[in-house]
Amino acid sequence: QDDDEDERIFYSGLLGYKSDYVTLAYQFVGQQFEAAGSTESASGMGHGAYLRVDTPWTVGLLGRYVMWDADTSSDVARAKQQIVAGLSYTPISLLSVALSGTYTSWSELATDPMEEEIRVLVSTLLKF
Repeated sequence: QDDDEDERIFYSGLLGYKSDYVTLAYQFVGQQFEAAGSTESASGMGHGAYLRVDTPWTVGLLGRYVMWDADTSSDVARAKQQIVAGLSYTPISLLSVALSGTYTSWSELATDPMEEEIRVLVSTLLKF
């Protein structure tokens, strides 16, 4: 690449298990970043854990934990954690609705204090 362009390498892998009632997954995310015209680079790793439990009564539980492990030796390092927990309802096999709460904490730079946010989400899933 040209020296006047940022260079970012992003890679990810997912390992999962699914049965009739339980879905589990672990995701790994990695990144290398080098700003244009710079020889310094920042790297980081992310980890995600996913869980969904369905029941024969059309109600289920869902959860997710995501963490971005920033490169703490760099001032441009970002950090993020997110927890999602909720309930899902599947009245018919083509439609699922979920109500969940999300807690997120993050910082734009390694030197910044962590900011926090809480959200309530309503999601729909249509399967064709």
